[in-house]
Amino acid sequence: MYALIALGYTMVYGIVRLINFAHGDVFMVGAFLAFYSVERFHLPLPAVFALAAGGSAVLAVVIERVAYRPLRNAPKIAALITAIGVSLFLEYFTALHQVFGPNYYAFPRPFDVVTLEIGGITVTNIRGSSSSPPSSPWGRCNTSCTGRRWVGGCAPSPRISSPRD
Repeated sequence: MYALIALGYTMVYGIVRLINFAHGDVFMVGAFLAFYSVERFHLPLPAVFALAAGGSAVLAVVIERVAYRPLRNAPKIAALITAIGVSLFLEYFTALHQVFGPNYYAFPRPFDVVTLEIGGITVTNIRGSSSSPPSSPWGRCNTSCTGRRWVGGCAPSPRISSPRD
């Protein structure tokens, strides 16, 4: 997700030579559209993705037509001030209780958590973790796998470094 936001910033700046401060706010509106389409309307995931992407695209086009297009031939400082203004407007408008509200929301899990235990190693579809028995040379240690790198862990002796080092 962050790579898409960074790619968008790079493309906008490379083409228009304008830093669009509202870029992240458009993504925020898309995330809220996805959240409410799952939470209130119980839409399936493909429809949620389509609604979030479509809603964000429509909002971006409206912002471009209303705020940025009239400033094409204006000095760069006018476009910069407008970009900051659009960003602040989206942030404070969506924080209203009548719109999305100022609270944090947890996105519901779109699938069930499945747990599989094999020989003291517990793996889930959310994250993998293992617990060694206390009698093992590793003692009692918990590790979790995120992506390709093991995060956490224990070493059987001080000479062996843990995966975090």
